[in-house]
Amino acid sequence: HRSGLLRHFLLGGAGCEAATSSWQSVRSWKAHDQLVVDLCFDASGSFVASGSTDRSAKVWDFAGYFCTHSFRGHNGIVSLVRFHPSKLQLVTVADSELRLWDLKSS
Repeated sequence: HRSGLLRHFLLGGAGCEAATSSWQSVRSWKAHDQLVVDLCFDASGSFVASGSTDRSAKVWDFAGYFCTHSFRGHNGIVSLVRFHPSKLQLVTVADSELRLWDLKSS
């Protein structure tokens, strides 16, 4: 199913077979107006970034399920989102354009 939703699942059991047979849906929420194509957690696991065919990238508080930042400006599909490993920055890529977003000042 393709949508602009983000879904949070708990995986139960030990091993690959047990984990795939016992997924528990925790929550779903609308993240984008169109298809989500990439996700990335920050190093702490507190935030998740999403990139979409709607040409936007968003940063989410994973525990609270709310958007902390919404970035627009790409002319194409945001196909890659990555957090800097030690700074509050997000890199997004759309087509051949790379952007660096500062989460402190945005």
